[in-house]
Amino acid sequence: MKNAKQTTLAVVLACSLFSTLFAQDFKTQSVAVFKNGQSFFIKYGKVKTDKSTYRVKEGDVPASLFGSLWFSSPSDNLAFVKSFPDSTEEKRNVDVQAFQDLMAINNGKKMKVYLGDNRTYEGVIESMDEGRPGPARLGSLNSLVTMKTSTGPWVSFYSAQVTQIEFLEKPALSKELLEKLPQNVVEISFADTKSDQELNMMYLRNGLNWAPQYLLELQSKTEATLTLQAELSNEAEDLDNVALDLVVGVPNFRYADRLSFLVDFMKSMPYPDTRFAQQMSNSLATQTINYGINADAETSPISTSPVEGSSNEDLFFYHLKNFSLKKGGRAMQRIFNEKITIAHVYEANLPDNGNPNFQQDFLFSPDEENKVFHTVRINNKTNQPWTTGSVFVVNQEAGARPISQDMLTYTSAGGHSFVKLTEAPDIRIKQAERETSRKERARQYPNTGYWYDLVKVEGKIEIRNFKKEKIALNVRRTISGQLGETSVPWLTQETINNRDMLNKATNVCWETSLDADGKLEIVYSYEVYVRG
Repeated sequence: MKNAKQTTLAVVLACSLFSTLFAQDFKTQSVAVFKNGQSFFIKYGKVKTDKSTYRVKEGDVPASLFGSLWFSSPSDNLAFVKSFPDSTEEKRNVDVQAFQDLMAINNGKKMKVYLGDNRTYEGVIESMDEGRPGPARLGSLNSLVTMKTSTGPWVSFYSAQVTQIEFLEKPALSKELLEKLPQNVVEISFADTKSDQELNMMYLRNGLNWAPQYLLELQSKTEATLTLQAELSNEAEDLDNVALDLVVGVPNFRYADRLSFLVDFMKSMPYPDTRFAQQMSNSLATQTINYGINADAETSPISTSPVEGSSNEDLFFYHLKNFSLKKGGRAMQRIFNEKITIAHVYEANLPDNGNPNFQQDFLFSPDEENKVFHTVRINNKTNQPWTTGSVFVVNQEAGARPISQDMLTYTSAGGHSFVKLTEAPDIRIKQAERETSRKERARQYPNTGYWYDLVKVEGKIEIRNFKKEKIALNVRRTISGQLGETSVPWLTQETINNRDMLNKATNVCWETSLDADGKLEIVYSYEVYVRG
């Protein structure tokens, strides 16, 4: 017997033929791909109508998202578009699966039939009733079989009784059947009776995604090469020599979480990987980690890139020409390769003061550990933004040795970002705070009756550089309360304090340097309301 998968060969061929005709009718002109797994298709076709209508079968209807599916006629000749359940007749070549199938398609051929009660009959099958149908069967599961035997008598038995069949001439092992199948269709009607019509179609759908990947090659202490490549995953539809745009930015597709009504007969809807989409989203905090450090406004001449790009509103588009990728395929495409300037910076993020328990003197814990990271500041002096993506860092000075992998956050043209390299154990940072004064019952919390004291706090940060070279250093902390003075200038950025309605929160950053084998002490103060 043939493999059961061959049963639907004729159906597959028929559907493939129709898909081929649909693909010939409609050509994809352009596709814009977003990093959230959604893409926008624009298509044009010349279609042949039957009585002013053009039909598209369910399997060829794109899984268009709500509010994004639009049809139009260049001659403004479109009457209406609708979808509805219908049926279609398909020819399929069904293979033999059981004895009843053999008997059903070999009527009139000589055979010897063995039954389970040790009876044996030789002759020709004259008829089989329909009985109770079974799935994918030529004959039914318990048909009544009538045979004219070679010795003359007519005998009847049930197909389920048959245990063996011997054919006395070559049997048929398959048969072509005509089957009526349910089939949803989309029907497009035109206002006139022309047999040839032009039709435009555009829609947003899931399944086509791109993810940015950067390679940062450190050439020296101040220079590096940044390369961006796009990795594409296509689970949507075949792309054949299309104009493809890779989009940088945060799109707002408010209703694109459901299918269009016209195609909602589809049984499932492919959703994008939201976790990865959120991780790669340009809406992540970008320059906020700098705590008030303004992006460098200096610009440079337009750089030459292998892939051209352009901006539209707040989005940026990388243009790929004549791009092809089959459904189910994956691809990598180099976008640009830029020479950039860098600066090595050591960074530490100290714990905030959200749970104050102030002492009367500085108490530095001997085992206190505030991690310090070696980072590089990379400056975007190109004419295009850098989208959020993974970045792999290698040191070309040491022969392309791997250093780290981090995330490069969205960096506008003229701005800068920080890429984390490694922890820096040769730089030690300790901090402590003490209470210098207290004004009791300074303020009452609204609607609760609780009183709060106003406490003046002095903080001290001790930094030691054990390296044999001078370093640039950024020390950051979030402080709840009213800032006072600092011995080393700080950059500040106020933020929302969701945990404390009485005290505002401020991100501060001490941007300084430290000599080789050097020490630095930072002393600062602030006032904060605490429960009395």
